[in-house]
Order: sequence, then C-alpha cells, then structure tokens
Amino acid sequence: MGLGARQWIDAAGSVFGIDALYGIDIFWIRPLTTSLEMTAGSLGSAWVFEPRATMGVVIGFGEVYAGYDALWIGSTNGGPTANLGGPVVGLRAYF
Repeated sequence: MGLGARQWIDAAGSVFGIDALYGIDIFWIRPLTTSLEMTAGSLGSAWVFEPRATMGVVIGFGEVYAGYDALWIGSTNGGPTANLGGPVVGLRAYF
C-alpha cells in the first residue's frame, strides 16, 4: 500500500496529481509468481485509474515477467476519456 505522485506533460503544459496504490505479490509453487496492482487518484481535475497484472518466473534473485497494464484518465472540460495501456514485459531483482 502506498501514496504517490503522478505527472502528465504535453504540449499544453504540465499537471500533477496524487495516487493511492494497493498491490499484492503471490508466490505460487516455486518458481511461479503473480503480481496484482491498482492505483487510483487524480491528475489535475481528472480522475485516474490504473490496474496492472503480471505473471513471472523467479530465477535466482531475479524474475522475468509479462502481463498487461491499463490506464484510464477521466475527461476534463467535456473531452474524451483517455484509454492508454498495453502489454508489459520486464525483469525484477529481489534484494
């Protein structure tokens, strides 16, 4: 669980917001893992919601993972909702 800052920068300028985060890592039968995260908050006057789910394999002190990250930013001034996100792959180190 945590709190964080969010920033958006584009040609029109920059806006800031705050997020609340909740996440859980599940270590199934060795070496399989699942990570589930969700953030919700604000970005200027817009709302933001971002779920993320990954599955991975632990190898030594690291993990190789793949999954999906979605990002929805609410409309401001009657504009459209931004639907961003896509597949993610990566490496994670455990210390």
